[in-house]
Amino acid sequence: MDYKIVGVAFMSILVADFTDKTQLIGITLSAKSGRPFSVCLKLLPDIRRL
Repeated sequence: MDYKIVGVAFMSILVADFTDKTQLIGITLSAKSGRPFSVCLKLLPDIRRL
């Protein structure tokens, strides 16, 4: 089994499942900062405005 193909398929479905840009921004900021909990807390007011 080629795990590279499985990984690409999984990531494609995962990214396609995101509904808005706020989720993509949150994932990116969490990965860059290394503090996912603080990023989520800061994004909550933005999500409520949608």
